[in-house]
Amino acid sequence: MGGIGHLQRYLGWAQMRIRKLLEVKFLMLEPRSAHRPTIIYRPILPSDLEALEQIHVSLFPIRYEREFFLNVVRGHGIVSWAAVDVCRSDGRNGELIGFVTTRLVLAKESEIADLIQYNASRKDATLVYILTLGVVEHYRNHGIGPYFLYIH
Repeated sequence: MGGIGHLQRYLGWAQMRIRKLLEVKFLMLEPRSAHRPTIIYRPILPSDLEALEQIHVSLFPIRYEREFFLNVVRGHGIVSWAAVDVCRSDGRNGELIGFVTTRLVLAKESEIADLIQYNASRKDATLVYILTLGVVEHYRNHGIGPYFLYIH
């Protein structure tokens, strides 16, 4: 999956988003609805395929091939977790609202740039690459993203 070039494209996109956010002088938060989500975390399932693709399209400027999503839901070389709200007011309980997809790589097989802030002498260690991490806008600021970072 793209390596350094992929990371550079994503960082460029992220910098653009940050610049737009900094142009806003005052942050006005919409009042939260009366609904308080009940969020659970579980492995991504094959039944999450369509929602996973739709959320990726809405969140990221990079288009992933169908094979990537099939590998995610089947667990082929990718470790992934889902966040779901089991008490949705719209009746879509258990539908994907956030996710993280990762790949485990042996340190000795990673690129030199990946080891800059890592103890390069530990070549037997395993590194976790976060491929994608996203949360549906309505569910942001509930700690879902940080939780995904914690579980990996």
